[in-house]
Parts: sequence; structure tokens; C-alpha cells
Amino acid sequence: MSGHIAEVALDVTHPMAVLYKYVRTHIDRLVLEVQRLTKAPSKVEAVRRALTHEIERARSVQSVSERLAEAVRMAGEIGADNPDFDMKAYSDELSGGL
Repeated sequence: MSGHIAEVALDVTHPMAVLYKYVRTHIDRLVLEVQRLTKAPSKVEAVRRALTHEIERARSVQSVSERLAEAVRMAGEIGADNPDFDMKAYSDELSGGL
């Protein structure tokens, strides 16, 4: 298997070699941009910072069920609907009777 990989690496026209070069070039540009923006001393440090940041961001994101539970809690604090509320009259009042 390793012989096959070496053959592909030597054949720059092989689709895998072309894909590898494209991915490597694209990833290198991203790493250099992160390095520049974060002023990381090396590419390795830039990748470490980016991955650490993404892990922290992913852990801090609330799930849909957590967000829904918060909305239900807030609605519960507001209380039940007022059966005597007249939406038409309220809308008319807001619009100034237009």
C-alpha cells in the first residue's frame, strides 16, 4: 500500500495528488490567516488556538431543547392568556384608529 501512495505522490497528474495539493493549499491559507489574526508565533500554535476556540464555542452553544426550555420558562412567567383581551381593540388603539 505504501508503494502505491508513493507512486501517487510522484504522479502530479493523478487526481488524488491534485486534490491533495488543492486541500493543502487551501488549509495552508486558512492557517496563515489565523496565524496573522491571532499573532500566533507558529502555524502549529495557530491551529492549536483555532481548535481550542472552536471546542469552547461548540461547548457553549445551547441545544435546541435547552433554548426551547428557556422559552417555555419565560412564557410561564408571563402567565396564561387573558380571555377578555380584545386584539382588534388593542390594534386599533395602537394604530390611532387608522
